[in-house]
Amino acid sequence: LPFSIGELYTGRSDLIDRVVAAVTTTSCYVCCIYGAPGVGKSQLAIEVAHKVCSDPFCLNIVYAAVEQMATVEEICSKVLDQMSTHLQLSDLNTTRLQEVCEGRSLANQVRAAVSRVSRLCLVLDGCDAALETS
Repeated sequence: LPFSIGELYTGRSDLIDRVVAAVTTTSCYVCCIYGAPGVGKSQLAIEVAHKVCSDPFCLNIVYAAVEQMATVEEICSKVLDQMSTHLQLSDLNTTRLQEVCEGRSLANQVRAAVSRVSRLCLVLDGCDAALETS
């Protein structure tokens, strides 16, 4: 997860609180932050992730910058890589990830891996830009 700019990120605390409330409910499966380029979507997602991590009942956070990815397969590969790197000490270790993913398409590998992690917050930064090019 990239660094938080914390107190330097001003004027968005109400928006951060709304997104945190949305992603920490049990009924939220997808939360999309959208807007014009340069308005601060990425930093908002980073600040939300840091705020969620400060909770003692924290979600597992996986951050993947995917704006340079040209295909869904590249995005899936990046997500799997980030999950195996950042979750191996919590809910999902690398051996289990390999067992879950064996013989499946990349999209199904991601589905299988995500289904094995409790309380996952997956941040795909730049996904809109990546999918526009494919």
